[in-house]
Amino acid sequence: MKIQYLFILVVLFINFLLLKSQNYYDIPISFNYSSTISPLTPDSLLDTKVMPLVNVDSLLQIERDLDSAGVIHPHFYGYGFTVNFTLSNSGTWDTLESGDRLWRLKIICPESYEINFVFHNFKMADSIFVFVYDSTKTFVLGPYNVKDNDTSNYYTTHLVRDNIAYIEYYEPQNCNQERYLEVEQVVSGYKNLFCENDSMQYKKNIVDNILTNWDDCYRDANCPEGNDRCREKYSIVWGIRYFYSPTLWTSFSNVLINNTNPDDYRLILLTAGHSVIGDEWTLQNMSSYRFGYMREYCKSGNIMKFWDFSCANRLIADFYNTDLALIQIRRNLYPGDFYSYPDMLYWSGWNKSNSHIPSNTTNLNYPGLYPLQIAIDNESPVICGEPDKNCNEDNTDYFWKVRFNSGMATHGSSGSPIYNENHEIVGALHGSCTADCDHTNDPIYFGRFSRFWDFIDIYDNTVATFLDPGNSGYNTVKGKKLPVNIYGRFFHEHDYYHAFNKIRFGSRNYGSFVLPFYLGPLGPSLLTIKAGEEIIFRPCTQILEGANMHAYIQPTGCDFNPVASDPDDVYTTDCGETSIVGKNDFDNNYSSKIIEETQEKTYFDCIPNPAFSSIDVVYKLPTEGSMQLIITNSYGQQVYNANLNYAKAKNEQRFSIDISSFPSGLYFVVLRSQNIVQSKQVVIVK
Repeated sequence: MKIQYLFILVVLFINFLLLKSQNYYDIPISFNYSSTISPLTPDSLLDTKVMPLVNVDSLLQIERDLDSAGVIHPHFYGYGFTVNFTLSNSGTWDTLESGDRLWRLKIICPESYEINFVFHNFKMADSIFVFVYDSTKTFVLGPYNVKDNDTSNYYTTHLVRDNIAYIEYYEPQNCNQERYLEVEQVVSGYKNLFCENDSMQYKKNIVDNILTNWDDCYRDANCPEGNDRCREKYSIVWGIRYFYSPTLWTSFSNVLINNTNPDDYRLILLTAGHSVIGDEWTLQNMSSYRFGYMREYCKSGNIMKFWDFSCANRLIADFYNTDLALIQIRRNLYPGDFYSYPDMLYWSGWNKSNSHIPSNTTNLNYPGLYPLQIAIDNESPVICGEPDKNCNEDNTDYFWKVRFNSGMATHGSSGSPIYNENHEIVGALHGSCTADCDHTNDPIYFGRFSRFWDFIDIYDNTVATFLDPGNSGYNTVKGKKLPVNIYGRFFHEHDYYHAFNKIRFGSRNYGSFVLPFYLGPLGPSLLTIKAGEEIIFRPCTQILEGANMHAYIQPTGCDFNPVASDPDDVYTTDCGETSIVGKNDFDNNYSSKIIEETQEKTYFDCIPNPAFSSIDVVYKLPTEGSMQLIITNSYGQQVYNANLNYAKAKNEQRFSIDISSFPSGLYFVVLRSQNIVQSKQVVIVK
């Protein structure tokens, strides 16, 4: 039986937008637009720009010369053509039936494998969106909008897998703001970073070396070897950047790294110093970072949903002796990011103890050939000095020497992290002396994180300035993910009733939560869970095919004493503030009977819906007291807050809210009282 990881049935009532429904701007408008009154310009008549053919041999010779000189360098993949394509001198404009306008530009890079762009004068106004996509309309980047603006006015897209790419710009009717968008560079990928099973392209990927038995040695991160690294997978970042004259572009690996402040979600990346040296201005403004690029299954399946960050960043630490560096992406995380991409960001923990020797190590990397890969060494790494091109080491102790038992790393893997047995970063990849699968004799070298910690820059900043801002002095820090709170009604009723205000699924201490599809003689799994206030699903939670899970938030009816009674007279064995559900809580030996959930009670409604100038909140609560009404927009930003007292319990009451100043859009009205948290979606139309 084929087992897939999915939720068969999950009923979620959420406070903020967790899963965004498809709207008009989720995909390029041209994909679904059809009109006999105002038809779009056909593809054959679109303004099309054809780039010159890249001289691949001359570019590969640059790498050969660097290799011969023993210069450690990142993985080159593309050549950037300087252009000046604007909304006024290029592209094709169409007016839609609604009066909105669409601008499209088709760009062809002959014999290229992938394309990316550098935008200048990138100034998106409200309701303006930009997409980039391939000729098959299956590889779509965007929408880029006002939240992607930066003071530099630059924006660099990540890669589209094709030699043909389209840029699509949308603006609403009567847009009175000045238009800004300029394509400054078109990057033609002369190496196939998406080659997958195309063995004929390996030569271009690694210059003169053809990998032997590649299929026998590479390991997808979603193969069984990666099951224990399901959190860390979402820390690994595929970076591209402008690097080297004449306008060469590089591909490299990074890892999102945690700091000692649990509430600090700055985007700080650990990478290889040789991947980010050079002109700091181009690093800041001409680079892009992709999170979550991996296959759905082991060596098969579609590419999973990924997320790109392309905005200004800065080099904040670079210690040459260890070949390690820190980059800070200077993009703020919007509340909407927390709820639209809950599992695409994970801040990996680290260990800076200089005396710590891992018992085994794991590397996660983007090799410039495939989606995310994993490599494992079952033995302890060896402390060593910096190697030269022949792997002759100096007498320092700045590096780890590793020989993988499974998997490998190659060009493009530079900067990828190495983890110890406790899932803590202890270094990042420096390089190796071979591109072959067999690292038994030719090891791979990683800069040691503990020695990187000693770095002091010209401003007396240290790594601790950024990763231990509170001067805690901790030697180790665990990983963390975005604080996603799922609000609903959750029941977990067996022969016994367990009442908790907060339930957390999965834990780095207790293991992942897995609900099997079958519970032996009890038949298919049917799990219904309630929590009084909050439920958190951590990465690695798995609901297997055939199982059913219902999730809700409802007052627990529990006073949080060791023993208490449920309002429905169900015997309560556990009652407390927080429960962590781990992998051993449900297995085939669990014999309690699972009963069906009770029906949800609705305590309030919003009238009218859609609304125009005002909303009446009609509520009927079971007890007297105080309550809070909150309205948030689709980004999770609070736009209204009121505290009310209600004296007539069980009587219908009404409260009117003026929304005349609210822009059109999707909003969430949240009612909170002592025992109730419920929310309603409301559409406001102007």
